[in-house]
Parts: sequence; C-alpha cells; structure tokens
Amino acid sequence: MQRFKQQSHNLILLFCLTIGLFGSNTLSASRTESLKMYLYHQQPPFITGDINSAQGGLAFNLAQLLMQQKDVPQVRVEIRPRKRLDWELKHWLNGSCPSNTIQCDNNWMLFGVIPQWGWSAENSDTFNWVPLFDDADLLVSSRQNPIEYDGPSSLSGLTFAALHGHQYPGVLGEMMQDKQLIRDNGSSNLAVLQRVAKGRADITLVRRSTLNYLVNNDTNGLADKLHVFKLPYNSFTLQVMLPANRPDLHQWLTSALNTEAWQELLRKYAIKP
Repeated sequence: MQRFKQQSHNLILLFCLTIGLFGSNTLSASRTESLKMYLYHQQPPFITGDINSAQGGLAFNLAQLLMQQKDVPQVRVEIRPRKRLDWELKHWLNGSCPSNTIQCDNNWMLFGVIPQWGWSAENSDTFNWVPLFDDADLLVSSRQNPIEYDGPSSLSGLTFAALHGHQYPGVLGEMMQDKQLIRDNGSSNLAVLQRVAKGRADITLVRRSTLNYLVNNDTNGLADKLHVFKLPYNSFTLQVMLPANRPDLHQWLTSALNTEAWQELLRKYAIKP
C-alpha cells in the first residue's frame, strides 16, 4: 500500500512538472514572438546607413520605442522590395484576410505609407491607419539653373535624376515612359541630389524629410547648390498600416507616438510634428 502511494505521488509530481514545463515554453514563445515592421522605402530618415548592417534611422528608432511599451514583443524592421511586399501581403490587399476561409499572419505593421500608393484593400475594414507625420515630394533643381515648375510642359526635354528602381507618381512617371523626360538613374537620394547640384541632371523629385536629413548632415555645402520649388509637387501624411484585427498593435503604436521620446526623434530628424 505504501509503495502504491509513493508511485501515485511520483506520477502526480511528474504530471505537474510536465504541465509546468510545457506551460512555461508556451508562455515564453508568446512573449518572444517577434513583430515585423515592414519597410520598403530605403531612404533617410527611415534608414540612415547600410541596410545590410546598420540599425540607424527613424524606423529602427520607432521599433525600439515600441518595445518600451508594456507586453510588446521584439520588433524587427523587415526591409522588402515593393514587389516582394506586395506578394507577402497579397491576401490582405485583396481583402481575403481575415475571413472564415483563410487565416493570415497578422503579426506585422507597414511603416511610412499612404493608401493612395496602392495600400488599400477591397474591404475597407481590413486595415487600421495611424498617422506618423506630414511630408511632401519636392521638385529640386540646381541653384545655377533653377527651374520653376509650371505644369508638365515646363519639364519636357529635361534630364530627370531618378532613384534607381523607384516608380514616380502620375505625370512624371508617364513622361519618363514616353521619353519626354530623360531618366538618369542614381544609386541613392544623395547621389541623385549631387547630380543635380553638379549640373549633370536638370531636376529631381525628393521627399522633404529626406532632403532635410541629407542637407542637415552634409558637410559639402549641398544646400547652397540646390533650388527647391516653392510649392510641393504633392503633400501627404505618412502613416503606419496595421491589420484591423490587431487592436493591441494599434494601442502599442499610438502609445509610443504620444510620448515625448517620439517628439524628440522628429526634432532630431528635422521633421515638423
């Protein structure tokens, strides 16, 4: 009888230890599950170094700020080409996530976009949007040969310094395709601006936040060599796109963006709140 009691006690103890072990692992997995912050604009101030090694830039700063919120798991900045990102999020973009027939990964957010850039779904309830800051696209020419934009015809025949692989909006893209604008590719936003400053291209289009960062961190007098057209080519509010079925992500993000630390980051990158 005593032996039976001892065996029963051992079995109960083993069972409890087993439950505790698996429970501990499950809890650990949920706490360490990483959150993807997608990004496809590989330009400052979002990224300020080599994308293969550097962790610098506003996207990485926001990831760190998010992880200071309670219960937020590790946040990884995931840089993707636009076509790859379209493919990864295709079920979200065609409105089939989430549904009774298909379940999709919802452990992500997309940094620095607007719906008009193709980030919208057939179902308007698919995504939530959280504003980051106001930005604009600016037409930039050289100080020695300033160009005042007066409609598309004023750009006809000019050489446009373009960012390699980048698709330009509206009329600009159409004019390049029709060879009314001569496209001259550069490897980075800085290289593009330098080509304009040196007179090797006539004009370019650059994000205001990018231009401010590059000018503020330049030691070669780039600002004195550039002419910025007084009116933005277009203006918009950059946002973060989230799966609508993740109110916890929405709460974490809005809490992080309402901190003084976020305002300090905007000031650091010369971005107006």
